[in-house]
Amino acid sequence: AQFIRNAVRGEPIVLKSAGTQCFTFCHVADAVQGLLLTCLKGAPGEAYNIAGPGMAITLRELAELLAARTGTTVAYAQPDAVESRGFSTAVHAVLDGGKIAKLGFIPRYAVGDGVLRTVAILRAEDPRHAPEPTAP
Repeated sequence: AQFIRNAVRGEPIVLKSAGTQCFTFCHVADAVQGLLLTCLKGAPGEAYNIAGPGMAITLRELAELLAARTGTTVAYAQPDAVESRGFSTAVHAVLDGGKIAKLGFIPRYAVGDGVLRTVAILRAEDPRHAPEPTAP
């Protein structure tokens, strides 16, 4: 949330680690599609990861993508002691979307597309912010 908030404001995106942690990110439209699909076609009592190609990215890649598409920069800083205690220890949390893919799930938004849409929506809500993000 802080990455996008800073990017929307045109402020540097502050990364307080090397950014090598890798996570799966999902656009809300894909999340809704996945939930509906599992309700309609999934097996009762089964769990499904809403994940697929183009949804995993490192924090550094996410910060650099946001910066490039919003005209800001990435700044590196050391976390203070309080921040360090609150950081997740996960370094690789990439979900396997194979099970939901068998139901027919195909994500519509790669991380970059989802970022552009989110930034555009937030900027539209507050016209004081910088112009629309640019496509790659």
